[in-house]
Amino acid sequence: MDACSSKDVRKVRNREKPKTYFREGFGISRSGGVIIEEFCVGDKFSLGRYVEDCEAKLLRVSNREKLCVDDRFIIFHGRFPANVSPALTERSTTLLSRLQVPLD
Repeated sequence: MDACSSKDVRKVRNREKPKTYFREGFGISRSGGVIIEEFCVGDKFSLGRYVEDCEAKLLRVSNREKLCVDDRFIIFHGRFPANVSPALTERSTTLLSRLQVPLD
C-alpha cells in the first residue's frame, strides 16, 4: 500500500489486540491507512509482473514459507521458481490479464 511490503503484518488471535495493532500500523504507515485481510491457511504465492504495451505480464511465481511467532510473521524459506503446476501458472496469467493498468 505504501511500499512497506508486509512490514508489521500481524495475526489477530483475540478481541483485545486489534486496537493495539491498528495504532502500531498507523504509526508506521506513510499513507495514513492500514489493511485488514483474512488469514487463509495454505500456500502463499507472489506473482512478479511487469507492464508492456499497457498489458500486465507474468514475470515469475515464487512463494515464501512464514512462521507465526508472537503474532508476527517471519519468512524462513523462499522458493523461486515456486513449485506450481502449469495449470496454476496459466490461471495466474489469466488473472493478471484482467488487471487494468493505469496510464497516469
